[in-house]
Amino acid sequence: MSDFFNFDDKIMRDRCGKKAVYVSVDLYKKLKYLAKTNKINKHKLAEYFVSMGTNTAMHNPQQSVKFDITKL
Repeated sequence: MSDFFNFDDKIMRDRCGKKAVYVSVDLYKKLKYLAKTNKINKHKLAEYFVSMGTNTAMHNPQQSVKFDITKL
């Protein structure tokens, strides 16, 4: 349970300034598996994929997206 009045609450700190994004159950399972096998936080991995893909599509659409999860 979240301690709403605690300024150092981990749940509130992680969620601050973020919105939920809904994905299919199958995609979530794949993301969870990929994160676990590479020992990366699944939230960080998902944010990286979305950020890299979105920024490339917006700023350099002719370039293909290449992900390097080893740097996370």
